[in-house]
Amino acid sequence: PLPDPAARLAVGLAFGFGLFWLGQLALTPPLGTDSLIYHLPFVAQFHQTGSLERSFADFFVALPYMPFGGELVFHWLFAPVGTDFLCRFGQLPFVVFAALALSNLLRLLGVPAGSACVAGCALALARPFFPLQLALNNVDVLVAYFGLAAIEEALRWRRSGRWGDVALHGLAVGLMFGTKPLGVPLAPVLFALLLLPAPALAARPSRLRVLAAAP
Repeated sequence: PLPDPAARLAVGLAFGFGLFWLGQLALTPPLGTDSLIYHLPFVAQFHQTGSLERSFADFFVALPYMPFGGELVFHWLFAPVGTDFLCRFGQLPFVVFAALALSNLLRLLGVPAGSACVAGCALALARPFFPLQLALNNVDVLVAYFGLAAIEEALRWRRSGRWGDVALHGLAVGLMFGTKPLGVPLAPVLFALLLLPAPALAARPSRLRVLAAAP
């Protein structure tokens, strides 16, 4: 059960808004974002030609590292139907995962359950995050989730000393920089979290923690 009325309201708003945008994603043309500039073209080219050679736009002269893992993952959604329709929903589960990861992270920091739940819903409803990043096969929501999961597992490791938490931390970091090149410079920072001393739980955690953890 949800811990307080504010949390219930936040979850209800997130659920209702999510249903609305599901309809938008299914029924309206895709938004003109990076997904149309380079993410989707790589998926379509790979599907049509079986080649990843950059041949369809001079724009990729400046992007010698493309395509990355994120584009190839979305091919699994493109291939069954041969169109971008399923790609529009590829990041949707990760919106939920990211909200849960943020809530769990805040709970580990001592934030009350209700406030942590509200912060997770606020992340899911943030305009740069949802719905704008759900346009076709952008990969930023996946990167955000993997980053939050890595931070959560690092904190669990510092508190429990379980090597399983280290393994999950490494898995999350690997998936993050395998999804998008931005994860490469962030990986050392996330790995460094394993070396930090375990933070103490405060008896009365400040509400600023919620603001600091949410984007």
